[in-house]
Amino acid sequence: MKRCQCTIVLGLPQIFMEAGSVKHVPISSKLMLPTEWNQIEATISLMLELPTLVLLHKSVAARGIFDRGAANVFVYESDSQEKNWAASVRPALDALKQAVQTGA
Repeated sequence: MKRCQCTIVLGLPQIFMEAGSVKHVPISSKLMLPTEWNQIEATISLMLELPTLVLLHKSVAARGIFDRGAANVFVYESDSQEKNWAASVRPALDALKQAVQTGA
């Protein structure tokens, strides 16, 4: 990652729970989580002070790096199953590109 200029973390549905509990609280409906690797990738990127863009699919639980306020990063939420989902995050992608170009 030290050779990267930036990081984009995609919080896509990877883990699906239909029964169980989280912190001893039973889940009331299907719970979707991203991969645990997202947490590691985002943390490394932030520790290396790389421009980091965090994208979360709208139905994925906002936990860890995706929890607003958990880190000094804005979490962009979108529906990655929509045809033009990338257009909804275009301003964020442009800002990331600008940060890479200016070294911010």
